[in-house]
Amino acid sequence: MISSRIRTIGLLLVMALAGNHAASLLAATNNPPQGDASKAIAIYVKDMHCGGCANKISSKLYTVKGVAKVTTDLNKHVAVVYPSQQQNPSLKSLWEAVEAVQFEPVKLVANKQVYTKKPTNR
Repeated sequence: MISSRIRTIGLLLVMALAGNHAASLLAATNNPPQGDASKAIAIYVKDMHCGGCANKISSKLYTVKGVAKVTTDLNKHVAVVYPSQQQNPSLKSLWEAVEAVQFEPVKLVANKQVYTKKPTNR
């Protein structure tokens, strides 16, 4: 149990250092923390500068159906969403969740596609 926690902490540290490559690094492991790391969704957020901002955004993203885990990188202004194994969250709903807490999403990357405007479906 403890070694599993240490491994998870180590993976989170690697994610923080790797920035945009977090999802691919976690996908390469056989034990991602939660959700499906190969389907990770990155949401780049304008003006996400502090822990308070990150917590507000993360808390709202957790309310979207299908979200298993959320991590943030303040240096890169990105929130990474890991979908649950049972259901993928709606990309439009993720974008709107960030907007609902008065932040501006500037880019969403999912399934090798890049959105610079709110996705119209899924």
